[in-house]
Amino acid sequence: MVDGISAGSQPASEKLRQLAAIVLFSYRRRPEWVKVLVFEIQRTSRFSEPEQIEAVGRLFRAVARIVRVGQDAGELRNDLDADLVCLAFIGALETMITSQVLGVMRLPGESQAADDRTVRTVVELFLGGLGTRGRS
Repeated sequence: MVDGISAGSQPASEKLRQLAAIVLFSYRRRPEWVKVLVFEIQRTSRFSEPEQIEAVGRLFRAVARIVRVGQDAGELRNDLDADLVCLAFIGALETMITSQVLGVMRLPGESQAADDRTVRTVVELFLGGLGTRGRS
């Protein structure tokens, strides 16, 4: 799924929106897996299966690839390191997931419309620092 999104013909912003939606709302589909991810996998790889590590690696590579393609197409700033952008983007999503698992802060609503607004807001906030609009 991640590789399919990355390889698609949509603009980089749409690809990032799709990946953000998958990551942000995965806790609703598989809360037990997300808790393991938040509490175990991110802290140490000792408890991770090679398949789990590879799945996370695919996500990282896909995001970096989306950023590079978006930079090459002039959609995203090309003066930023794509790998660093990838880490910041995934780190932001991870923090949001952790807040859900710990019950520290909830994402607004649980309707499709609320989910769409949340993902759109996250990607727009993030891309505000990446977009070429208004830059000289």
